[in-house]
Amino acid sequence: MLELAQLMTIFYGIVCVALPAFYGVYFYSKGGSRLGLVLAAMLWGEANSAAAAVYFATNSYMHVYNSMPPEVAMGIRIYIFTVPLITTMFLVAYFKGLMVPEPTVAEDSDE
Repeated sequence: MLELAQLMTIFYGIVCVALPAFYGVYFYSKGGSRLGLVLAAMLWGEANSAAAAVYFATNSYMHVYNSMPPEVAMGIRIYIFTVPLITTMFLVAYFKGLMVPEPTVAEDSDE
């Protein structure tokens, strides 16, 4: 039963890799819009992180998890955490650039 759950997790992970990868290509191919490029980068980052998680799930299913040196496993985990961090920073920077401060009305207006 555990092996079936692990296998289902792998297939679920593959779907979780494919969907953001597909939409990353979709937004990237829609033209030169900067928003499309930022969304594509964010989605590709999600797909890459999910792919690393699928790698760990596959190792667990195949019972070869201990074949990986701990330093490599730690490096992959740091990668999993770093990619969304970087893509989030790009998305936040993009949207901060879109935000225009609202004009303030002068209280001492003589009009």
